[in-house]
Amino acid sequence: MQRAMEQFKESLAKIHALEHALGVMQYDFETAMPRGAGEDYAKTVGALSEEVYRRKCGPEFKALAGEIARGNAAGYGASA
Repeated sequence: MQRAMEQFKESLAKIHALEHALGVMQYDFETAMPRGAGEDYAKTVGALSEEVYRRKCGPEFKALAGEIARGNAAGYGASA
């Protein structure tokens, strides 16, 4: 289960980085994006959002979450 937890944390870190990039882009959109850049912005936001969704809802992420949940239900790491 330790391996699953480490992989899960790595996945969460990558998801966080993608979401951070989306936030930075949103700030740029609201403050400094040049005129005419909307189409490229929309394509990029769409691609990044799709990747975040794929990572959060993909079978690998769900499998890791399930493995961790089963370990917690079995009392893994419980203090004595």
